[in-house]
Amino acid sequence: MENESRNIIWDWNGTLVDDVELCIEIMNSFLHERHLPLLNFERYRDVFDFPVIDYYKKLGFDFNVDPFEVIGLEFMKKFLDRIEEVPLMKEAVDILEWFSQQGYRQYILSAMEEKALIRMLTEKGIYHYFEAISGISNHYAGGKLGEGQHFMIQNNIKPDKTFLIGDTVHDFEVGNLLGIKVILITHGHQSKQRLLETQALVVDNFEQVKNWFIQMDK
Repeated sequence: MENESRNIIWDWNGTLVDDVELCIEIMNSFLHERHLPLLNFERYRDVFDFPVIDYYKKLGFDFNVDPFEVIGLEFMKKFLDRIEEVPLMKEAVDILEWFSQQGYRQYILSAMEEKALIRMLTEKGIYHYFEAISGISNHYAGGKLGEGQHFMIQNNIKPDKTFLIGDTVHDFEVGNLLGIKVILITHGHQSKQRLLETQALVVDNFEQVKNWFIQMDK
């Protein structure tokens, strides 16, 4: 039987959790060691991409010297070692609580390794908001197209009653593949200009997300 309730599928990194600055800092340490151009906030959001291996290529990494499997794992180890530094986005708890009060079932579909994702959700005190959580089985952030299809089937989620909220073009691609409406928020890993090139609804903050749903229900 299909789930007849309304659903929100959330992205995690850059959508609900504010990890952009930490990602830039760690990557800049790698770039500095290899005498490659460093990132600032604007350049990072212009070049970050999925699958993440493509992002590393854009930054100039030589995989003959630094195999992606090695450096990708090293990045995630440094990230997880500092996971406590990463705050939730401003008003993230408020929007999760609001959707819960409106009767939406909430899920997470992430390109983050699943055990690390569950650890973060638990430590941030928001695990209880979600009906189900899907991460990936490794630390290489290859994307979530295949995982999304399986996740929808596994949780009996009806596409026409579901919205995906994320912060990247990849989130739009996932939502488009799954046949669900996508809302992209500009406070994350990719620039507003890149998000506007999609056919998604683009918003700047959670207040605009909330207002859109209020207007939709009128």
